[in-house]
Amino acid sequence: MSEELAKVFNVEPVTCVDVVHIDGASTTVVPDGDETVDHQYARLKNYEILQRSSEALDIAMRICRESENPRAIEVLGGLMKTVSDISKTLVVLNKDKADAKTARSGKGQVTPQTQIGTQNVVFAGNSADLNKLISGKI
Repeated sequence: MSEELAKVFNVEPVTCVDVVHIDGASTTVVPDGDETVDHQYARLKNYEILQRSSEALDIAMRICRESENPRAIEVLGGLMKTVSDISKTLVVLNKDKADAKTARSGKGQVTPQTQIGTQNVVFAGNSADLNKLISGKI
């Protein structure tokens, strides 16, 4: 769509947009369709979060040692779980990218996904008919 508009208005197509926030920070927004850029951005953000989480873990660990407060220890445990979940997310991101590359290149064995179907059965009758049906008299 943006390429068509670029031709109509005789301008270069937009590949990304820089959004400047009120506080002066800027965010780069990339249009849909480029999985590589999305993957790199997600990896970068996860690494940034892991780095900050490691620093927060150090601080929380120090607070727990000094205060021996049960709530501080509980928060530390939650933070450790969050760091672990982010690490797992990185592994999943890499696996998803490898799977997408395999699917695009046509290499590798693609196994069909098994779907388990559910069937809704509706009984239209009264309880006496239902009892007869269950007991096998119908």
